[in-house]
Amino acid sequence: MLNITIGKERMPFFTQHRKINVMRIDVLARTTKSGDYHLILSVTDTDDNVMTSSQITMLQNPTFGNIQTASIEGNVSNINVEDIIIEKPISLKLKHNSSTDFKSLDTDEAKDILLVLHYKLDDEYMDG
Repeated sequence: MLNITIGKERMPFFTQHRKINVMRIDVLARTTKSGDYHLILSVTDTDDNVMTSSQITMLQNPTFGNIQTASIEGNVSNINVEDIIIEKPISLKLKHNSSTDFKSLDTDEAKDILLVLHYKLDDEYMDG
């Protein structure tokens, strides 16, 4: 399991006092095994509730050099992407499609995992 808290401090400076509205999340993984992977994503919503996705398939994508990719947008897989709060922890579980559980990923199997947030900013500035 990978846990990360993005927070405002990891966003561009011009976003620091603006509300960030996540529109889409792309997850890209460079792994040592070929084939598809499965992902479970846990995030916190605007009401401080944890949303946990259903299993999301990350297809091996030849356009991106055969890395595994998934795009999550709107209200899918039990997550409403637009309700995600980036100041709260984000958890990723990853497994190869041939594995039976999310506990069998070798430590060196996932070489790189990228989490790309597509977002827009509210017009109003926030205190802080």
